[in-house]
Amino acid sequence: MSVRKRTSIQDWIQDYYSPVLSVLASQDVEIIAGKNNLTFTEILQPFSKLGTDVTIKDVDGSNHNVPNLHLILQDLNRDSPKLINQKLLLERLSEENCEESEMVTKHYDKISLDAPGFTPWFDLWMKLYLQTLPVVEHEYLKHQFGCIFAVSTQCSNPVEQLRTLSQVQHKYQHDRVGSNTPYFSPNILKYYILVHDVNSGITDMQAENMFTQIQNAFDANNCHLLHLNSRNIMDESSPSPNPVAENWIQFSHRFTTVELRRCSSQPVSSPNPVTRIVNVDKATKDSLSLEHPLAVQEPVDSPALQTNQIILTQATSASIAKCLSPSDLDRIRSMMRELVLKVVIPFAEKQMKQIHEIVVNRKSRSLFSGAKRWFGSNKTNPGAAGNSVIYSKDAPELQVRKLADLYFLMKMYKQSYNLYYTAKKDFQVDEAWPYYAPAVELTALAMFMISLSGADQGKKYRPDYMEDAITKYLTLCQTPEFAIRATLFDALCLKQQGMFVEASKSYIRMTNELSDLRSAMLLEQAGYCFLLSNPPSVRKYGFHIVLSGYRFTKTGSCKKHAARLYRQGAQVYDGKGWLLSSEHILYSLGHQKFMLKDFSTSSEFFNNLMSVSTGRNPLQQMVHLREYFLVHHARHKEYQSVVVLTVPKIICKQLSVSLNNNMSQIPKHWQAVERCIVEGITGQEILVHSQTSQQLFTENTENHLTPQGVVGEKIFVTVPFENSFNNPLVLRRSMLLWRFTTSHGEVFSNDKQEKTTSASIQAIPLESVIIESNSSRSVVFEISGSSPGVLNIIGVEYSLKPSFPDREPTDHEIRGKQYFQIVGRRQNAIKDHKTKIVQAQDHRLTVNIRDPQPLLTASLSFPENLLAGELRCIELDIKNVGSMGLKNLHIVSTVPGIFSFGKPRSQSMFEYPLLEKQYPPLRILKEDGSVSQTCLDILSVPLSESLAGELKSQSSAKLPVWIKGPSTGPEVVEDVYLYYENSDTPDKKLPYRILHIPLRLRILPSLQCSALSYPTAVHENIDTSNLILRLKNVTKDGTGCLENIQISQVTLVSVERELSSIESTGTCANVSRGDSVSIALKSVIVEKSSVLDELVNLPMNQNKELKGGSLHFSSLATPQNKGHSISSPPFVDFLKPFFSFNLGRKTNPPFLKTDIVVLMWRGVGSQPVLGQTILLVKSKPFDSRTEETEIPFPHYPVNVEVEYDRKILHDFYRNPFAGVRVRVEFSGQDGEKSGEGGILLQFCLQDVERGVRWTGVTDGMRWIKQDELVLNLGVNVSRPGLFHLRNLKFRAVKLKNFDLRYFETHDEPWSCVDLSFTVHHE
Repeated sequence: MSVRKRTSIQDWIQDYYSPVLSVLASQDVEIIAGKNNLTFTEILQPFSKLGTDVTIKDVDGSNHNVPNLHLILQDLNRDSPKLINQKLLLERLSEENCEESEMVTKHYDKISLDAPGFTPWFDLWMKLYLQTLPVVEHEYLKHQFGCIFAVSTQCSNPVEQLRTLSQVQHKYQHDRVGSNTPYFSPNILKYYILVHDVNSGITDMQAENMFTQIQNAFDANNCHLLHLNSRNIMDESSPSPNPVAENWIQFSHRFTTVELRRCSSQPVSSPNPVTRIVNVDKATKDSLSLEHPLAVQEPVDSPALQTNQIILTQATSASIAKCLSPSDLDRIRSMMRELVLKVVIPFAEKQMKQIHEIVVNRKSRSLFSGAKRWFGSNKTNPGAAGNSVIYSKDAPELQVRKLADLYFLMKMYKQSYNLYYTAKKDFQVDEAWPYYAPAVELTALAMFMISLSGADQGKKYRPDYMEDAITKYLTLCQTPEFAIRATLFDALCLKQQGMFVEASKSYIRMTNELSDLRSAMLLEQAGYCFLLSNPPSVRKYGFHIVLSGYRFTKTGSCKKHAARLYRQGAQVYDGKGWLLSSEHILYSLGHQKFMLKDFSTSSEFFNNLMSVSTGRNPLQQMVHLREYFLVHHARHKEYQSVVVLTVPKIICKQLSVSLNNNMSQIPKHWQAVERCIVEGITGQEILVHSQTSQQLFTENTENHLTPQGVVGEKIFVTVPFENSFNNPLVLRRSMLLWRFTTSHGEVFSNDKQEKTTSASIQAIPLESVIIESNSSRSVVFEISGSSPGVLNIIGVEYSLKPSFPDREPTDHEIRGKQYFQIVGRRQNAIKDHKTKIVQAQDHRLTVNIRDPQPLLTASLSFPENLLAGELRCIELDIKNVGSMGLKNLHIVSTVPGIFSFGKPRSQSMFEYPLLEKQYPPLRILKEDGSVSQTCLDILSVPLSESLAGELKSQSSAKLPVWIKGPSTGPEVVEDVYLYYENSDTPDKKLPYRILHIPLRLRILPSLQCSALSYPTAVHENIDTSNLILRLKNVTKDGTGCLENIQISQVTLVSVERELSSIESTGTCANVSRGDSVSIALKSVIVEKSSVLDELVNLPMNQNKELKGGSLHFSSLATPQNKGHSISSPPFVDFLKPFFSFNLGRKTNPPFLKTDIVVLMWRGVGSQPVLGQTILLVKSKPFDSRTEETEIPFPHYPVNVEVEYDRKILHDFYRNPFAGVRVRVEFSGQDGEKSGEGGILLQFCLQDVERGVRWTGVTDGMRWIKQDELVLNLGVNVSRPGLFHLRNLKFRAVKLKNFDLRYFETHDEPWSCVDLSFTVHHE
């Protein structure tokens, strides 16, 4: 790659539009130049630009400064445009690129992009493209000023040879045989050079004599003696390669024919090359007249064709300029300056004067235009051809254009602008569009150069002029090659002024399907313009960069450019959700790198491609997959290592690590539950929970603590593979990759990159696993350790083979690996976490292997179905399969009061309090204000006396345990834990282990019950309360044993009350399926407890010692049943949820939350069922629509006595109505009977109940003095059951005088007569 140098816009314009001179050298001069593997023209070309300024006079005699004038030298024997073709362009451009280390990183909003600092390949393409443009008659900028003739001192008659060369040039100019390059004027500039080879044997004196002859024969100012080849290549002290060769090799925007021999396909010279001269006849001339193997031939009839052809090889710094010394270069520079000062400048001044005289002879524009209209002009208009006008050579319009071009070549831009503007107007009036378009193009460039020089502040670049020129080139002139030239210069001018968006549009407009290389170059530049715009258009940049890479791919040769551009585009589209774009970019990158035999980089791109593949097109997907295996197979052959793969895809976040093979799911908040269990059993508060006995680690669990494995116990790692392809994939010999750190700090690994292994870890390989197409499969790997340490599971290694429908030889099996990458869950607990992304720690793949421990396996024989409230004895089967003994075994349930071992206790009612922690996640406040509380019930497991409270290694036991069906059906999904400790060598850091057993119960309905407590009747002088139990058999069909449920025992658990009597008959103890019964009970207060008052004031006295007091268990059983001791296990254990624990302080006894009723029932049938239903005693709810709050009077004016039968037997088949006679007697109290006045009594019947009808006088008013009022009433009911009537109301008041309207004007409260009776069917 050549040395790169950025080119300014001024250099592009000035050096492209420079005077052109042709060079014609004799054969012996070419031989002298050939010693340097160069032609004579190539020797002069790098020095054709002056390093200093020169002065030129205009037609008025004013001096003008010409900075760094450049001369374009062209070999007369070679037509340079014909030597440049598409293949040559592709080969040269493929050698120019930007390495990754040379990329410049720029940071934009949320993205960083790498892009080249500048693009020398575009400069090279632009230089070569501009060189291929043809020279047209009316554009004098590329017309040749003259010719340089060169002969050597080895010629016997140099004067005669120069005349011969001059004749050849004259014929070339005037006969125009095989030439497309016209001359600026008929009388051209001629310059004569005598070349002297210092090492040729010709002395300097002889050379001087020959030069004197040439000066005498020609103008002395036009002659020069040039010494060359003064460097001795045989001198060992001379550096190799020659430093002066960099003048030809270094990057330049100026075209030299050496560029055509820079390709790697050129023949390479030998270490000591000798110039070969081959005699070429007409038969062999075609094969040797090509300077480049891809170049086109020289015209056959060219008069300058040499008989002998010099063969030149590839131009490199080591193969050229071997005989040239720095003094030779100085002489060449001196000659070029002399040429400009003595020949070119005078020639240009002379041409200016001649053309100016022609232009000034023109009349005013209006007069000349009128003359043209009347007398015609020097132009023709071939209308039949459909073209614009054609001017003759001496037309005044062309002379104006010619003078403008001459001024432009001499860098006199202000004068050239005025003339270009005039010519543009003339061509526009005449509609001469082929002449107009280049004129307006040069007008815009002249304005731009004036604006850069600052000579005229009013002149600024006019993009509309260039836009007009490009449009005319494309539409009216049909010359798109000149439109591209105008676009290139237009974009340079726009970028110079910071108009990057407009520049990008200019580039994009000239892209089409005719040339992939040109479109690729222009699209790349458009992308960079979008990136440099303000604000940057990053997505437009990425889009056009990818398009450019695609067009480079279509050229077939510029693979490195395509790969670089796709890599740049990938930075824009990666991770943005543009899956189709990412697929195209990654596949193109991988394919290009594979074609470039960069298998390592290609495999990385294909890995990325497979990771984002969407699989929308099955055929394309299969092509990608086949090439994926081909690339990795090629990489394996080159590097012989296990490479990283991305097929099949591993869903890392779903990785799970299990320390128990039978465990598929654990509670989400295991560690919070574990902490609560340990605190409850040990009685010690845990401040920092640093280690856990958690058995399963998944994406849904807390993983900030490391798993605790045990020596000798298997660790099960579940790896989810996903195959998104339409072809099955086969994994063979797959195993986990690990890194193990021993307790002594030694590190081992089975990853071949680390090249260390250890027998302490055993990873069991899987022989074959098939992952079907478009499916996922979780593969379970096993690994275990035989010594303590830290095990890191880092990945998985496997051999992969696809299963295609049509097998091909390229379907290889590849060996690869994937590393696990797990990111913790995002934290969102505090405000700082919500404003930025903070990931929690996830240590699920880091297993701490401990010393041997006990290992418990257990199972509970849960029934398939369980009735709500049913008591059933099941079996707990436990076994210690570990190498150590265990002790202190406890069972913990998240359903309080579901288990009981029936173990009697003498000290307290409950062995452990119910754990209700007040911190999350055990207590969660929901959005609706409700609280979700997780309660834990702990029971010690009573091992048999023979085991002495310890379960040895490999020992087992079976224990009976009572389970009570919860009433929260229809399905119960909860958790059961078994806590145990090491009895042999306790681990100080983690002395316990916890086993999880899922609890899944299907609950069937049994009894639907309620217990309502009614206060004592207002006018009944008995300190009792009515307790009404309503029962309904809601069992489903199919449970034959529950066709009839028998209530065997009713127990009231209360702090103050006991059951006194039952007011129902024995028939109410049986409840048939679908029937409802009511049981009426009476309770009395046996003790007034002060505990209730203390609990009311408890919030103000949190740390207060409370005494539990007495708890009354009063039971009523049917005569056929002996009854159960509810206050003893197992029945009392089921009452645990109805008690409050740790009130005031932790040492306080439990307190009953409210009175409860315990119903013991049996299922009558072939399979007896024992059940226990617990009811909360509730007071009858107050209904404001039907009842008023009863406020007792301080003094009642009447006594009320009610007489009725409380139990009635009636045959409803004989008579559908049963009657109950009720006698109500109202009498004045002893203190109210004497004295004046009387009692005004009013009674009525309100809110008549359905199915109950009163008979008798139920509404009236009576004045009572010394007598009584007796009401003989009747109550008729139409169904059996318990009836509680409170709708007979009365009110009374003591008055001095009888006032019938008293109650109309006074709002006295009503009192009710309370009736409770039971009607049974005989």
